[in-house]
Amino acid sequence: MVLPDALPIAQSSFAPIARFRVDSVEKHHVNTLFCHLITLSSYAFQPLISDSRALLLKSASSANRYIPQGKINLHSWNAHGLGPRADSNTGYWESQMTWKRKAGLMLVAILAPVVSGCNPFGMGFLTPVPVQPWVAERIEDKYLHKNDYRTPIMPPIRDGFPPPVCEDPPTEREILRTMKRVARGVPYIVEEFRDDIKIVSERIVDKIDPPRFFPLVGMAQLHHCHWKCTIYYTETVQSDYPFPVKIKKRRVQVVYIDKDHLHQYVGPDPEVQRQITREHTDY
Repeated sequence: MVLPDALPIAQSSFAPIARFRVDSVEKHHVNTLFCHLITLSSYAFQPLISDSRALLLKSASSANRYIPQGKINLHSWNAHGLGPRADSNTGYWESQMTWKRKAGLMLVAILAPVVSGCNPFGMGFLTPVPVQPWVAERIEDKYLHKNDYRTPIMPPIRDGFPPPVCEDPPTEREILRTMKRVARGVPYIVEEFRDDIKIVSERIVDKIDPPRFFPLVGMAQLHHCHWKCTIYYTETVQSDYPFPVKIKKRRVQVVYIDKDHLHQYVGPDPEVQRQITREHTDY
């Protein structure tokens, strides 16, 4: 099809040209259309067509010269300014929607294993956490055995009675808690055990100091009770990986424990001593 006059079509719009199928045999209609477009570029198509855009029409490539019907790429035309003008905020909103779409997909990917039960922490703060056995021992030593390093206050030493002696040796649990702790180790890799434990306690110091003032206590007498504790045991070091091995050795440890305590001093009056003793012992 040959365009007899392209001026009315060019004045109305450039878009209607796309509706015509151009015959590739005829060559002169391209020059005629190009001349009309250059003439109208000063007032009709000034915002739409520039020299660089006109060069696109003069290209020898058939893809640029002839536009197949029904195969127009509007995005390419808009990029070159040949199509309808788009809003300046269109690109901004498209980028925002793209970002939101990606964020939503990432959120779904993260929440999917949580709601499906595949997450090991799916129970929240109720999720069981593996704890080593030595953690319970440390907590017991901290909160259950507070009196191991405290000094007790005893009734006064009464006149006419024999002086008290250190008759209470440290218990086996106190001695074991005083010993050097067993190496934590790694289960099935390296572990240490203590078996066949035997303890021998020996009193080495037993004396009473003269009365003197102690802060927060007042006048009191310090009773020194020092014990030497010898521990005999069998140390076992065991490993199951990478190869099984077990080593047993006889060990000996010596620890010194002070069981010092205070005796309240109230003077030589027997009645006052008896009264204070009754307050301490309830008899």
